[in-house]
Formats: sequence, structure tokens, C-alpha cells
Amino acid sequence: MKLAARILLGCAVMAFAVAITVAPSDAAKKKQAMKATCTALSSCSTNCQGKTCELRTCGTDGKLYLPVLSRVCHLPDCPTKC
Repeated sequence: MKLAARILLGCAVMAFAVAITVAPSDAAKKKQAMKATCTALSSCSTNCQGKTCELRTCGTDGKLYLPVLSRVCHLPDCPTKC
């Protein structure tokens, strides 16, 4: 009975050690997968209908956001499309 308990304890400790060593590599893979999609503080246009397009501004985190002040532009003065 004591031998079985020792084996189970050893397996639990080894499983815990494997879980700890795998965790940082998974986080590194996720961070590498989340690459920046745009250049910081640049803008682009999307959803063009007629002569107006919606503006998007790139944040410092690489994601596109709606600008605070001006949300539309009129063709042909719009920036490049996203």
C-alpha cells in the first residue's frame, strides 16, 4: 500500500513539473501569434459606401480603433483601405 502511495505521489510531482515547464512556452507561442496588424498611430479607411468611408486609427497595441473626433472621410481624400 505504501509503495502504491509513493508511486502516485511521484507521478503527481512529475505531472506538476511538466505542467510548469510547458506553461511559459505556450505563453510565448500566443504572444508570437498576436503580431501587430498595423503601424502605430496610422490611419486607414474601411466600409466605403458611396462617397464616404469609415476611418480607423491604429493604436500602440497594433489594433484598429474608431477615432474620437472624425469617424468618416469623403472620397477621394480618404487614406488607403485597411
